[in-house]
Amino acid sequence: MKQQALILTLLTFLSGSTLWGQGDEVPIGSWKNYLPFSVFNSLTQSEDQIFATSDLAVLAVDKTDFSKTFITKLNGLSSTGTRLVEYVPSVDGLIVVYQDSEFDLVLQNRTINFENIKVDGSFFNREVLDVSLLKEDAVYFCTAFGIVEFFPALEEFGFTLDLGVPVYEMAYKEGVFYAATEWGIIYAEDDPEINLKDVTNWTAFNQGNGFPLSYLPTHIVNYQEKIYFALDSVVYELQDNTIDTVLYEPGFNVVYLTAEGANLLVGLWCKDNCDGKMMILDGDRNMEEYSPSCVDRPRYALEDQYGQIWATDSWMYLRRSSVDDPGFCDKYIANQPFLTNSVEIALRDDEIWLTTNGISSTTYNPQFNELGLFARIDGTWRIFQAKNTPGLEGQDGLAYHRITYDPVSGNLYVGTNSDGMVIVSPENEFSYLSNGTSALDFGADPTRVRVAGIAVDEQGNVWMANNTATKPIVVLTPEGNTSNDFSNKVPIGSAIRDVVVDFSGFKWFTVDKNGLLVYDDNGTLNTPNDDDVRLIKTTNSQLPENRVRCIEVDLDGEVWVGTELGVVSFNCGTSAFEPQLCQGFKQIVEVDGFRANLLETEDVRAIAVDGANRKWFGTTNGVFLMSPDGKEQLAFFNSDN
Repeated sequence: MKQQALILTLLTFLSGSTLWGQGDEVPIGSWKNYLPFSVFNSLTQSEDQIFATSDLAVLAVDKTDFSKTFITKLNGLSSTGTRLVEYVPSVDGLIVVYQDSEFDLVLQNRTINFENIKVDGSFFNREVLDVSLLKEDAVYFCTAFGIVEFFPALEEFGFTLDLGVPVYEMAYKEGVFYAATEWGIIYAEDDPEINLKDVTNWTAFNQGNGFPLSYLPTHIVNYQEKIYFALDSVVYELQDNTIDTVLYEPGFNVVYLTAEGANLLVGLWCKDNCDGKMMILDGDRNMEEYSPSCVDRPRYALEDQYGQIWATDSWMYLRRSSVDDPGFCDKYIANQPFLTNSVEIALRDDEIWLTTNGISSTTYNPQFNELGLFARIDGTWRIFQAKNTPGLEGQDGLAYHRITYDPVSGNLYVGTNSDGMVIVSPENEFSYLSNGTSALDFGADPTRVRVAGIAVDEQGNVWMANNTATKPIVVLTPEGNTSNDFSNKVPIGSAIRDVVVDFSGFKWFTVDKNGLLVYDDNGTLNTPNDDDVRLIKTTNSQLPENRVRCIEVDLDGEVWVGTELGVVSFNCGTSAFEPQLCQGFKQIVEVDGFRANLLETEDVRAIAVDGANRKWFGTTNGVFLMSPDGKEQLAFFNSDN
């Protein structure tokens, strides 16, 4: 559908006096991305900037003027799925770790990707749990199997310790490595004569040092040349190989220890779904709760050289407070979409509207959420939800899915997979139609009113696919009336979904696992007896299978249909109801000297037509740009380019 069109906008190039800065002037025809920067994972800092990883990219915030820039796949990263980040002053660059255990060394003028941890050796679990700069020239990856040493300036690896159990974090003090592992805390001297990849050269702290018989440390840090570590609700100080309790907070778990500034920061997560805490320990071992109004569900925090504390939180936002003013709290959110949840796109003038994943792409079952609609209006991203939008009060969990823009009325029509259709006026006033207020009805699930497809015809009638309802075709007229009183030739309870209107005014619906349904009301909405209906399947057409994924009408009136086995087009004109004249075509293309049906090995999930009548096919392997007749491949886009 065109609502799922790929948006080609402008690429943002980044440059500036700090490690990354941002400029606005970019060439037409290049890429720009809008990635969510709301929930953050890892933090690190340079002299000038704070770097925070979202699930897809890295946000950089200037420490003094608080300007924000973005490090994405367009300007430095080799992939998406960012997890951890560590700044390396000796090379003025970042180590960025991805969810698949690959990592980038991102420098000023280039990025080097390393997949060694992901592919080398025969480790069962290669997850990277933490990354730390413990020495000026060396970074240490704590993994699910052990420790990997890396020298950024040399772009080379050092030792790999195959411990066979997870190593959660590491610390370094006076020439000794300390590691928090599933076996407890182990340590080894940093001596060139000692083989650190040999497990026998590492020693574990045990009961003789005051440790419990069995314990699981997950966080460890060097603060003012003292080693601190956490066990469940307790923070200990390790001195002279014995331990001393520094903090005990029953009912909480320690989720981080950091010591990058003047103080030791301790993040605590409540075990009983209450708010968490952030504690601060100074050099005299004075411990107190810090800025309780600023951090709700702590994930990570660090202190900079100005006494500012930067914290990530599971309730979104990058938060900034001050050691000198614990009551102060500033929350940063980038001008971007709020989350990754999005499934369809509509463009209204200069606005971008996104629905928030109201349906499973595999089962078509509703995916209930309260995320609402995301929109970029006047250059600012906004979110419309039941709790902040008049007209949607009490409509939580609408499972927003379809979205269609009518340029004549200026309305946006949004189909939900749970309770009817939402209408957004040009003034962004919201209303909705459902059972009891329209002809829309419950379907196979007697608690849900599913609008699985929406299209507007030339007369301004809004056609809806009322999925699995007894009378599944519903129309909303420009006067505001709705009707589902159409031909009884339409199969009762049809699982119709996508809908488009062709140049003859015929309505084409996809039918779940059952081909296409073509419908014509003959221009008489109130006279069902003259309606025409046709079901198009593999048995009477060129469809390669009956599971139709998507459908679109091009600028010449030709109907293009995407399936799991490629594309079929129907250029039937007024003959759509004559099987012998309207069977569709499998376009023949030539690729690398071989002739084949258009995208016959591709699962085509979305189709869009641009202003030059070129076809954009979204597949599970990427996006194909084809000539207007579909016979020539003009471009192919995937995660590599």
